[in-house]
Amino acid sequence: MRRSSMVKLLGLSEETFNLIRARKLLPMRSRDAGSGWQEFSAEDALAIELSVSMARQGLKRADARDLVNEYFDDALDRLSERDDKHLFLGAVKSYGVLDGQIALDDQFPLIGSAQDIADELAELGDKLGPNRFLDGAILVNVHLCIAVITERAARAGLEDFEFAHLKLEGGQ
Repeated sequence: MRRSSMVKLLGLSEETFNLIRARKLLPMRSRDAGSGWQEFSAEDALAIELSVSMARQGLKRADARDLVNEYFDDALDRLSERDDKHLFLGAVKSYGVLDGQIALDDQFPLIGSAQDIADELAELGDKLGPNRFLDGAILVNVHLCIAVITERAARAGLEDFEFAHLKLEGGQ
């Protein structure tokens, strides 16, 4: 699909999309750096929607881009394995206490159902050690992103747009 259709799917203006692109904040995933952004796929729309959604929730835009670049394919694999409507992608930060100050220590990716994430947080928390704590989890529901893109496609009259290759219909 062309850029004009893509921005409709993302609910962004052309100017906002161009600004994000110019600042190199779009998830490139497996694209070559010089390949440009002329043609887009349904997966590109989902990757960008996930990245933009994480940034709206407070994750730094570059961190959101990097997280999507690194873990998007894992999220797609889990989508094809699951029947539920609540697959999340996001990150949690760990902080340490040093000399009475809170200091950012690390960031960990999170992918899975709510239960998967709860289990992962408990496991990570146990591994951190003394004076290190988890805080600031940011999670985006992948199915919600699919549903909103599908709704935008319908409203924009993009009848040929679908996530069929993901075996989903609008996150249903």
